[in-house]
Amino acid sequence: MPDESHKLLWTADELKAHERAVTQRLNPNSHLVRTGLSRLAGLRRAHVSLGRLPPGKDSFAYHAHMIEEEWVYILSGRGLADSMAASTRSGQAISWASRRPVSRICCATRLRTILSI
Repeated sequence: MPDESHKLLWTADELKAHERAVTQRLNPNSHLVRTGLSRLAGLRRAHVSLGRLPPGKDSFAYHAHMIEEEWVYILSGRGLADSMAASTRSGQAISWASRRPVSRICCATRLRTILSI
């Protein structure tokens, strides 16, 4: 029988049970509710998470990755990628190359869902 914690197919209800609120100590306004999809599947070299950002909250603090690249796909809602002064909305993707500052994403109006890789 397969290990339940590393199964490949998850329902929305099962994922909800694995949600965790994440805040960043350098940004007291950060509050991202996320589920680490890659960890649930047992992946070790890639990181994929599903997140919800409440209205008026930030995703994280400004940061940069030396090696990793990062991208976010907005599944629903609207917000602002503040280091780029760019509005974001459903159906858009934002990407950052390694050694480049990563924006925090601010939720401007309503609850939004993002897929972060």
